[in-house]
Amino acid sequence: LINEDGKMPNIDHLYEFLDNCVEVFGKEYIKGAIVVAREFGSQMSAVGALTETVGTKSFTVLREKALELGRSTEFSASQAAMGMANFARTGQDVDEILKSIGPTLDFATANFLDLNTASDIAARVMGGMGLSANEVTRAMDAMTVGANKSNQNVNDLGEAMKNVGASAKSAGMSLEQTVASLMAFAEADEVVRQAQH
Repeated sequence: LINEDGKMPNIDHLYEFLDNCVEVFGKEYIKGAIVVAREFGSQMSAVGALTETVGTKSFTVLREKALELGRSTEFSASQAAMGMANFARTGQDVDEILKSIGPTLDFATANFLDLNTASDIAARVMGGMGLSANEVTRAMDAMTVGANKSNQNVNDLGEAMKNVGASAKSAGMSLEQTVASLMAFAEADEVVRQAQH
């Protein structure tokens, strides 16, 4: 910390400067940490309420999983908890949520989605087609392939699955058949649009 004249700055002024830096930047850091902790707590409260696990070992397992995902992935612990809440809203239990959240993170990453959107799509597809949590990887892979091979993005495909999933299941169609049918309809729609121009 030598100044331009080659001299050490006044030590008292240097301490004052450092104290001011800590006060300015430290407060912002602390505020940010409080906001993050509050958001995570809020999301985990929703997960606990939806799964009816508040105060149980299962809640602790869910909380630790969200924190682990926040440390080991590009997503925050709050985002992981939000994804868990989306699965809980569809009636998934703790074990199903734990099986679903990892493949959904991969799906979000592969399709450049935020985790809330990815988990919402996953929950809609799983629910509409009546798939178990053991099949979430299969479902997310089918959605990714379907979107990449058609003019639809995964959001459009997810919305379409929400609308037709239950009827496709009732008709005895598999997930892959349903996705392929939606791709064909999307392609036909695109051809009609281009022909109208």
